[in-house]
Amino acid sequence: MTSDNGNTKKSLFLIDGNGLAYRSFYAVPPAQNSHGTPINAVAGFIDMALKMIRREKPTHVAVAFDKGVPTERVSEYQDYNAQRVEMPEDLAVQLPVIEDFVRALGIPVFRMRGHEADDCIGTVARRAAEQGMSVLILAGDLELLQLVGARIRVLTFRRGISDLVIFDEDQVKKRFNLKPSQLADLRALAGDSSDNITGVPGIGEVTAKKLLSQYGSLENLLKSLHSLPAKWRNPLSENREQAIEFKKRASIRTDLALDIDWSKCHYRGLPTDRVGELFERLELGELLEGMPKAPHPDTRKDQREHGYQLVKSRKELALLPELVGSGSVSMLFLGAGSEMAGFAIKGENVQPVIVLTGPGRQQLKVKQIVEALEGVLADSSRTKYVHNLRAFLMQEPVEKLEPEHNFFDVAVASHVIDSVERNSWLDEIARLNGLDIPGEGELIGHGVGQRKLSEISLDSLADWAARRVNGLSELGPRLEAELRHQGMLERFRRVEMPMAWVFAAIERDGVHVEKRRLARFSAALEAQIEALESEIYQLADSRFDLEDSKVLAEVLFDRMSLTVTARPKNGAVISNDVLSQIAEQNPIGEKLRDLRAVKELKHSFERSRGRFERPRHGWFTRVAQFPVTTAERLLWMGPTAVGGSVATFNRLLSEIEGLPNPAQRVELRTLFMSVLVPSNRKGHELLGIGYAQLQLRLAAHLAQEKELIVGFHRGNDVESTIASVVHNGSGGTITDEMKQDAVDSVLGSIGAYRLARRTGVSPEQAAAKVSNYQTEFYARYGHLRDYFNEQLDVARSRGWVSSITGRRRNLPEISSRNSDIRDMAERIARNASIQSSAADLLKEVMVEVFLRIRSGDLAAQLVMQVRDELIFEVKSVDRNLVSMEVERIMERVARLDVPISVEIRAGKNLAEREILLLEAAGRT
Repeated sequence: MTSDNGNTKKSLFLIDGNGLAYRSFYAVPPAQNSHGTPINAVAGFIDMALKMIRREKPTHVAVAFDKGVPTERVSEYQDYNAQRVEMPEDLAVQLPVIEDFVRALGIPVFRMRGHEADDCIGTVARRAAEQGMSVLILAGDLELLQLVGARIRVLTFRRGISDLVIFDEDQVKKRFNLKPSQLADLRALAGDSSDNITGVPGIGEVTAKKLLSQYGSLENLLKSLHSLPAKWRNPLSENREQAIEFKKRASIRTDLALDIDWSKCHYRGLPTDRVGELFERLELGELLEGMPKAPHPDTRKDQREHGYQLVKSRKELALLPELVGSGSVSMLFLGAGSEMAGFAIKGENVQPVIVLTGPGRQQLKVKQIVEALEGVLADSSRTKYVHNLRAFLMQEPVEKLEPEHNFFDVAVASHVIDSVERNSWLDEIARLNGLDIPGEGELIGHGVGQRKLSEISLDSLADWAARRVNGLSELGPRLEAELRHQGMLERFRRVEMPMAWVFAAIERDGVHVEKRRLARFSAALEAQIEALESEIYQLADSRFDLEDSKVLAEVLFDRMSLTVTARPKNGAVISNDVLSQIAEQNPIGEKLRDLRAVKELKHSFERSRGRFERPRHGWFTRVAQFPVTTAERLLWMGPTAVGGSVATFNRLLSEIEGLPNPAQRVELRTLFMSVLVPSNRKGHELLGIGYAQLQLRLAAHLAQEKELIVGFHRGNDVESTIASVVHNGSGGTITDEMKQDAVDSVLGSIGAYRLARRTGVSPEQAAAKVSNYQTEFYARYGHLRDYFNEQLDVARSRGWVSSITGRRRNLPEISSRNSDIRDMAERIARNASIQSSAADLLKEVMVEVFLRIRSGDLAAQLVMQVRDELIFEVKSVDRNLVSMEVERIMERVARLDVPISVEIRAGKNLAEREILLLEAAGRT
């Protein structure tokens, strides 16, 4: 995309993210890495995107993904997208990885809540063309051809992802005998089954083209009905309004209120250090060869000057409350990574005030700044808009701040508004809401050559901080208004914001790890690997390189004569699906699958081990916290936060519980959980208090499933009953594994892909098992079937479902025009209200428990959360009293039509807590 004389012109390469992902998935043969993770769509996307960037050499690059529910089209046309085919789960799990790659590359992502990716593409392309750029759009289908113009071309696929064709205005006219601006009219008249646009009866594509060639547009055609023969006049007259609606559906918007900063779209090459870890994890490292590297970023030459006041001394610091003024306050904790830089504060109708700390700055201390602002921060009548409050609360001088002091964290608000959104970075939250706030990369650069804050000039740092806090002052009220619109503002202030204090206290106090037990866990992993390798060698009657896929294939298919439906190509990784087919013929398939799972776990453990081994007090170490709820990860880890070891703990625990071999699961889970111990060995215990069968009880309550409600009231083993039902009363012992698989399948909390990983069967077998479970279950429990169907209808009509507290779970998958992910969206829609309700109840319990602990009424320390269970450190003498009080809180919070069961367990480590079951105080 350069001129013939060699002078570089501004050019934009704009990628239809969803479209390219789906093209890649279907064009690239199915493939998994050695961990069993599907990677064909990821590999195809990366290869094509980078190949086209190298070929076209654009000065600017951007990607658009679908986002936002409900979109205008889905809100207005409930049958819109009704003909889309289901999306394979193997594709769904790759989409987040593709987005991670795009962000690692430093390419901005455009999306807007309530609008589709095509509309974002249309808007960005039009604005770029107006700026004089030449635009090339990489499109997944032909719908984007209507955007083609003098400066806009569309690159699309004939077949696969290697056979490409570029459409300019002449090519569009040659292909369709129409102008690009007439293509939406064509779809409205002739129809498009993919978007459920039925068209006008009796008018096919040939007729539609003929009419548009003569009359120019649908509107002109409808004005000229009197001149048409009856065979066309009558259907057009009878379907006038429908045809107009169809054109509106088919037309791509180019006028969205997107905030576009072209400097962020400037492409600086591939930052290999940033994407290297991602490539290594996915085993795509060979794609790095020959890729361009990012140059060292320079400070922006077009840096805009913004007004601000810089506080430089203690004397000026005393004037800080006066400089901030009255009304609401926006305040940012400034930093990059774990490096503290200072504060940016802005009151209403005044310039931002910047106070910088650290070497080479004013040498003002955080404590001094907080003391100067103490009156402002503690004033509950003033809303304080912040970002990542939890990190701010981790600072020692701010312990006096209370939840009732009226803080409003935009990261928390964004998550409550859209719990699907995973990104908690301030610039990304702003972008989702149509604002432009500079990110860290603008200040310190990306990848190679990234600088420390101490290397940034004072003027550049202050200007960057001023622009960030100015943006925050706009973003905060906008999100507050949206929460009010959703009816969630009261709960946000009462529950969601106090959770920042809960998490900060957990992270600050920590949980303790016994290193000797950690070493035992590592040794157990190594021992299991050696044992499995030995069994494999015996079954194969030879020793060979298990890491060499080509050698392994020769052993399995040539020497052992095992057969599969499709033998992997020479050197290709043997997938878990293939191993499942082999396991039906020979135990070696099962052993290879188990070995792969344990090796993957060991790799994850060794990569994360440093988080657990930071020495503080000899035999234990304090671990930073990041609790994970039953339903979803709460995104409190902002860009300035540190730690995350409990996130690592929960992730590794999930990997252990996903091992296909039950014996491995039991041994490794017990060893791994035993590493967490009380801070004081003498007289202290870890006390676990949690809801039993919370999601199943919520399902019975929400669906008003009478048989389940009665069963819970009678104290029946409801899980065993369900397992027996879905196994069609086959008799025999109902194991815990059978209960878990059955309940997870019928509630929709696990799909075929995850069940396949957990049970070691093929995805097809797992899908059949889930379907069979649900068929048998719904035949007996009809109210739950009706409830799930009602939730699906709500999701289709509104674009979201809500929890028992009213918190929405947006479903962008249902509203996306350019994706085929209906199956995954439907599964989420059916059970999202149950999972989100469970998470909401746990948060209410945590807040109330924390406030009781903070006031001194409860002699305990909340150290972490594991699913529906809260883990406390208590003195042994206080165990019964704490158990009784927390149980009362849990029962009071969860007022359902089924009895609530609270399980209480204690022990000297987290594993023993499972073994020692205590009766609640008052029942002993």
